Amino acid sequence: MEEAITFAEKHHVVLAEAMTIFHMPLYRKLKEIVDAGKLGPLKMIQMNFGSYKEYDMTNRLFNRELAGGALLDIGVYALSFVRWFMDEQPDQIASQVKLAPTGVDEQVGILLTNPSGQMATVALSLHAKQPKRGMLSYDKGYIESW
Repeated sequence: MEEAITFAEKHHVVLAEAMTIFHMPLYRKLKEIVDAGKLGPLKMIQMNFGSYKEYDMTNRLFNRELAGGALLDIGVYALSFVRWFMDEQPDQIASQVKLAPTGVDEQVGILLTNPSGQMATVALSLHAKQPKRGMLSYDKGYIESW
């Protein structure tokens, strides 16, 4: 990381993580609305992210050597959504996985709780269609993001 930062500074280029949620105007606006407190305190987040991929054990998604699996491939996007809106870092985590024949996680269910009592459920799948949807639940309403 230090080498990358030094290189970027030397060549006057931007070094950034390509996590799209942090750069999309929609999510910045949602964060602004949430931070204004008009919906009350955040209680729960639900995040679904998945699609049906044919079992192709040569595909990197199902390859352990290429960091395959639902959590390492699509889970980073779902967890980024959760952390973008949670007030504090989760300190309790429970999860279940269904493994593909190669041993990578093909489906994952995660429950996160932070010291403020906010909860998040995350459902990930590489082998079942589901909507890519996040829902933020507050005292006075909810926000759905597709």
